[in-house]
Amino acid sequence: MSLPSFLLSKTLTSACNCCFLASSTAFLRPASCRLSPKRKRLSRRLAEPPCNSQRDTSISSVPRLVTNNKCTVGPLPGDTAGNLSDVLLELGAQSVSVQEHQPDGQEEQEIFADGDRIFWDLSEVVVYFRPDVDAGGIVKDAGAVLGMQDLAGRMEEVVDQDWQATILESYKPLQVTSGVWIIPAGMDPEDSGATNIFLRPGLAFGTGEHPTTQLCMGFLAEQSLHGASVLDFGSGSGVLAIAALKHGASSVVAVDNDGVAVQAARENAHLNDASSQMTCTHTRDYEDQKGQQYDGCIANILAGPLMELAPRISAAIKPGGWLALSGILASQAAEVQAAYGPRFKNWAMVTQEPWVLVHAVSSEDA
Repeated sequence: MSLPSFLLSKTLTSACNCCFLASSTAFLRPASCRLSPKRKRLSRRLAEPPCNSQRDTSISSVPRLVTNNKCTVGPLPGDTAGNLSDVLLELGAQSVSVQEHQPDGQEEQEIFADGDRIFWDLSEVVVYFRPDVDAGGIVKDAGAVLGMQDLAGRMEEVVDQDWQATILESYKPLQVTSGVWIIPAGMDPEDSGATNIFLRPGLAFGTGEHPTTQLCMGFLAEQSLHGASVLDFGSGSGVLAIAALKHGASSVVAVDNDGVAVQAARENAHLNDASSQMTCTHTRDYEDQKGQQYDGCIANILAGPLMELAPRISAAIKPGGWLALSGILASQAAEVQAAYGPRFKNWAMVTQEPWVLVHAVSSEDA
């Protein structure tokens, strides 16, 4: 699991010179590549859910955004800015970029990307939100996750942006783990013999870039899933559910509390010829399936919801079945494990700093 969560990018400037996204190099991991001069940034991809109801598997159908709220947070220490941007994406930001904090007249700090996560000594986090969300509240909540109370930023409204062409350029095939690729819909696989998961860009969380998604993908690749039934709780784009099927699971139930994500998972299941094996459902409908148990469950959410959902998730796993949880910072792992109590044994942890995945086996007498 060596891919960084932040991807080196060119700076793309919109008509009003106010928004930056990953360029066509975004999925590539350069061995040594200097960041472009002038307000250098490390960017995360835009992830805006669609508004239309008709399925279109082409990437040209990514929707156009016309209004966004922009928030700039900082200056912050570089590593803090990186961790904050991860959490902001988890909590609902559209896009996040980290840039150098450079007061007027200050010389640029030269950095090089050698494959590790690198930030400037003093950085700023630039975040874009949909207009219908509480941007300030999300920033404050993200700060609280990292122990920064009452975190706030400089807010402004950005309007009349045409993001479509930029989004299309920003998506390229991504190798998530050895032999496993995520391919944007409409593109050809880099390796036709690999495990290729096709996703429509921009539908929901779960593009393969985030460290927690990579941790989960790596875990699934190492499991013996032939003929297994799997529950993906907090499924987002459905990428983990699809990965489980690609690795041999016979059936998967993908559950999310966001109706847009449920639809996204259905569309991505169709792209991967998995509709007959993959049930995509809203959490309110999942409640009607109480009593059903699975050979394994994977949940990539956040520590708080994982602890709150512990009774529901625990009850869904067969005795002897496996549990994998991510969306967790290393400092939160012990508390999350404790929430699942004595029902599980043989706990282990996989780390991609600052995030971890913890996994265990359900007790036979559970």
